[in-house]
Amino acid sequence: MNDQSSRIDKPYWIKTLQQELVEFSRIRTILLHKNPTYPFLYPAIENAEYAMANILAYLEGVNPHLVQFADDYFGNRNISMHREFLRELHTNIEDGLSQIVEQKQFPLLITKEEQAKSIVESIKQKLGDTTIIRTELKKILRLGGMFPTFNDYLNTVIENIPLPETYRHECRMYFDAFSIVRNKMSHSDMTLSESEKEKLITAKFGKIIAPDGKGMQMTFEGYKLLIGDAIRFFDQLNSHMI
Repeated sequence: MNDQSSRIDKPYWIKTLQQELVEFSRIRTILLHKNPTYPFLYPAIENAEYAMANILAYLEGVNPHLVQFADDYFGNRNISMHREFLRELHTNIEDGLSQIVEQKQFPLLITKEEQAKSIVESIKQKLGDTTIIRTELKKILRLGGMFPTFNDYLNTVIENIPLPETYRHECRMYFDAFSIVRNKMSHSDMTLSESEKEKLITAKFGKIIAPDGKGMQMTFEGYKLLIGDAIRFFDQLNSHMI
């Protein structure tokens, strides 16, 4: 598909990306002058900047390796960028939480492991002698997992910092919604259930629901909002840490 038949509003997207790159530069300047500076958020910010600059060069026709413009390529790059940004920001936030756990030496509870142990203990109590199923019980414990999840880090941090209970509840709702968005964006079928839509709306992620109410939509403008949420979240944690 060439430029003459393109349905993409290039001037709109060029202006949008230019504005967002200015916003990202402002965010980086703010972080550099903050204390603490949250360097664990830099990968998501810097990689998003690079990706936006790359697609901007493509729109402006100044990328010597991608001269001919194609709507499909532009659309695919958008989806890939959104997926990568959500994955990386979620990972960066987890990294920040894990650093707090390590620095403060908070006892980290691995929920799935504890649940598996609880199931195995319940089986032992009901059956008494479980020698014959010892191998199966070990498999149950392994299925439970021994590695912490994002929620394990989140719950450990917010439960060990003297935060208002209402804020803890808001954090759980917000990151539950964030996880829904990240997971859905990782699959070809992004159809949302009614329960998922309700969670997104409650956590103020409602605008990400597509107009038809079935799938999701995301734009570059949403990046700075999510990064801003992450910065404010860690600001709250640090302001309440003893």
